[in-house]
Amino acid sequence: MTQAVVAEMSLEVVDMKKLFDEDLPLALKKHTAEAQAIGATFQLNVTGAGQWYVNLTPSGPFCVRGVEPADCTVTIREDDFRALLASPKTMTVYLFLRGRLKLDGERVVATKLYKLFSFK
Repeated sequence: MTQAVVAEMSLEVVDMKKLFDEDLPLALKKHTAEAQAIGATFQLNVTGAGQWYVNLTPSGPFCVRGVEPADCTVTIREDDFRALLASPKTMTVYLFLRGRLKLDGERVVATKLYKLFSFK
């Protein structure tokens, strides 16, 4: 994948604060059972945008600002996160192999993260 393709994919304008503070919490309410079925917690650190804790367990689902212990911690730059949202299957491997998507904790849990953004 060329740098031009990556740059083009990351140009999609996504308001990260709105995504995590408004859109995602609403989607989680609409899809409670599906979200809880993921059965994991995530700490999402989006450099340049903020940090969010996402609980997708039976005690959730919810998404809040801040840092909490989680099953999987994802650290990514804001522009790379936009590219990931635009093309999750392609960009996940691309960014991970280039060290631009960092994972700590249970990597198997990270494979479930794409489901989170499929809720509308």
